[in-house]
Amino acid sequence: MSSIIDKFENLDRRILLWAVVICVTLPYFIPVGLPIPYEPWVLDAIDFMENEVPDGATVLLDLSAALRVITELEGGMQATGWYFTQRGFKVVGTCFYPDGVFEWYNFIEPEFIKAGYVYGEDYVFLGYIPGESTGVDRLAKSIRDLISVDYEGNKIEDLPMMADIDKAEDFAFVMAFGSGWTPGSYITNWYLPYGIPIIPFSHMYGLSGYLSSWMAGFIPGTICGVRGSGEWANYLGLPSTAVTMLDSVGLGHAIMILFIILGNIAMLIEKYGGKDTESIGGSP
Repeated sequence: MSSIIDKFENLDRRILLWAVVICVTLPYFIPVGLPIPYEPWVLDAIDFMENEVPDGATVLLDLSAALRVITELEGGMQATGWYFTQRGFKVVGTCFYPDGVFEWYNFIEPEFIKAGYVYGEDYVFLGYIPGESTGVDRLAKSIRDLISVDYEGNKIEDLPMMADIDKAEDFAFVMAFGSGWTPGSYITNWYLPYGIPIIPFSHMYGLSGYLSSWMAGFIPGTICGVRGSGEWANYLGLPSTAVTMLDSVGLGHAIMILFIILGNIAMLIEKYGGKDTESIGGSP
């Protein structure tokens, strides 16, 4: 036993580091599929979409997340695009951060194209709208009073889908991706005056703020961070970078906890039962 403990205590630290590296990178090559528990606020958001929004409803999808948090939200955006097509939602896309244009064309529209959605009939992208919270407020009152053309340069009035869509009351709900003020601004300018449900989908730092809105009943639920993206994709049964990242983090934590436990076991054995105690001051 003593020799095993000695070997473990003297183990080259590079071996430990390589073990961590392997566990962290393994999920990117081989799916692991660690269980992902669902948080109640995520389940409430999903339950609202599944049971209270009819197929074919008109939805506003706002992509106002800065690219610095895209690793947290990329998987959630792709899952959302896929889900909207499965429900046949008519989607109006907006963004109040310029970064949203990149997010729309890289994570949302590809899902629409794969599903056979037709631009102008099934979805429309209004593009970047300046004005921050003032813009969100004006968008709720009238799209046509705020902008006259979409991001592609088409006149709003020429798009068949937009014939009966102009104000907040024309939408079943808003899915608001954000890394700052935008989901909260939708709560203020769309939910409070018009009663339009808002589902904030933010980076993880925004969770605490949206939890208070969820507990107060202002929003049906919220999905946040890479954890939320993983829960959303996992619920839909979709492969996702978010799920892979959660597997990576989980395995990395597991191997570190294992080493901590083994190190402490070795220390306790050595201290209390692993070696004979030497006498002090001569023969016993």
